[in-house]
Amino acid sequence: MKDDNKWAKYIRIAVLVLMALVVLFPFLLVLVISFKTESDFYTTNFLPSFPPTLDNYIKVWKDGDIPAATWTSLVITFFSVVGQVLVGAMAAYALTRMRFRHAGVFSSLFLIPMIFSVQTVIFPIFLMYNALHLLNTDLGLVLIYIATGLATCIFIFTKFMRSVPNEISESAMIDGAGHLRIFFQIILPLTKAQISTIAVINGLGVWNDFFLPLMLFTDGSITTLPLSIYTFTTEYGLKWTLVSADIIFMLLPMMVIYLFLQRYIVEGVAAGAVKG
Repeated sequence: MKDDNKWAKYIRIAVLVLMALVVLFPFLLVLVISFKTESDFYTTNFLPSFPPTLDNYIKVWKDGDIPAATWTSLVITFFSVVGQVLVGAMAAYALTRMRFRHAGVFSSLFLIPMIFSVQTVIFPIFLMYNALHLLNTDLGLVLIYIATGLATCIFIFTKFMRSVPNEISESAMIDGAGHLRIFFQIILPLTKAQISTIAVINGLGVWNDFFLPLMLFTDGSITTLPLSIYTFTTEYGLKWTLVSADIIFMLLPMMVIYLFLQRYIVEGVAAGAVKG
């Protein structure tokens, strides 16, 4: 029996290692290419080259204006996620704590954007933004990210807030607290795990998005990290060694944030699985 348990343990470890390698393989491939010269890439393809070079990172840092693009991406991602969390949490609080007619209908309507892709409505959005002079502005991009990310936020917050006993809010109201005070001082602090989950899921979506900045930043005055890849596009195609270095610059900030928030993300997913 002990031998069977030992072999079962080894098999589980082998399967997990294999799955980890499958997940990490694209990242490792990009990392290897980023340290190759252009000539080495065409001669050795995806095999490591020696000695590795940092020339790609230096060129990308300068030509792609990585500091400015990183700052723009961070600002847009931060305000987009903060807006999604605040508006989504308030909407979920209203749906679960305030008694009004057709609350269930509104709850369902909020989830409709999860069915449609923003690509299907980009033409009317472009025309509306052009009329409102929101093209080529950080604010315009933040607003559309908040709107498109609300469905996920409301879904996650609603699931959690329904599990919070109503007696907590009722006791606070008896003590004279209003809805705003109950929301900010009692309910919102309880949603740390949900906020962290949304920050990573929606934050990654905003950070990695290429389509909306491409459509809404039309004059080239503002560049996000995904758009900086265009800098290394020629008439003959992409310069893959430079693009790979650019991708590494894109990955690093999100990897650092994920390492700090992973405990809350696991808690949020586990809470949703049990209480959802």
